[in-house]
Amino acid sequence: QKAAAGSAFGDNKIGDLSPRKSFEGITAVFDLSPASLTLGYVKGGEGDFDEDDDINVYAANLAYDYGNNVIGELYYVFKDTQTDFKDPKTGLPTKDDVVNIGVRVVASPVDAVTLNGEYCYQYAKDPSVRPDGNYRSDRALLLGAKYSFLDVTGAPNIGIDYARISENWDPMFEGLTPANIVNALLPNSNVQLIGLTFSSMPVEDLSVKLRYVNLRLTKKISELSKDICPYGGYKMSESSKKGLGNEVDLAFVYDYTEDVQIGLNVDYFKPGKAFKDDNDSSAFQALGSLKVSF
Repeated sequence: QKAAAGSAFGDNKIGDLSPRKSFEGITAVFDLSPASLTLGYVKGGEGDFDEDDDINVYAANLAYDYGNNVIGELYYVFKDTQTDFKDPKTGLPTKDDVVNIGVRVVASPVDAVTLNGEYCYQYAKDPSVRPDGNYRSDRALLLGAKYSFLDVTGAPNIGIDYARISENWDPMFEGLTPANIVNALLPNSNVQLIGLTFSSMPVEDLSVKLRYVNLRLTKKISELSKDICPYGGYKMSESSKKGLGNEVDLAFVYDYTEDVQIGLNVDYFKPGKAFKDDNDSSAFQALGSLKVSF
């Protein structure tokens, strides 16, 4: 079941993509034109033994069409989770309930321009689930702009985007991908980035996309709790350096037939000064894909 609120701030974990992309769930959409209300329930995880360790997600998204190509959204996402941490007083498992409340606006003031902005506040009631014992109170900001050359052959477009996600943000479930290699290596937490994207269809049935991303830590490693480090499970420098690195992604998609699509991704990531010297080797990957629709 596909369900998302806002831009779907997401979780990043190394391994098979299916657990973070596939869920059992149900959604209901109410048309209240010019508004629409979407309610959703997702079984985010079955746990190991019984229903007490399941992950349940409840979501509500209210969208309103203001006219003149302006749409606003208000959303609420609640993740209900038991943890392995024990309450020192009761000896019972603690709750890792996380709440997201966000707003999002998408506007197209002229035909060739699309603007978007999103702000999300995240909090949790129980501080005992965090190693540093602090209450969760985090924020995420997304801004973007895209310009399309409507009268140019190949319909090229260019875009710029900015994201800032605070240091203890719980990424929850995958949905936001800043860049391909970084998405696999590091979590969407304690990061700020600027991205540039160019895409076009130079010939019929062939799409090309080029993306560059510069990434920095929101808060340097030396200021984080020692229990939280190392960031992303990798050796990070505890100096004042915040540079996570730069990535360039090149993607080709060829529509062989109406039902068959062939893809190729070539990606390169150069780690920044935030990584220790013995852990800053460049990363490269080339991935092919074949999609068949029935």
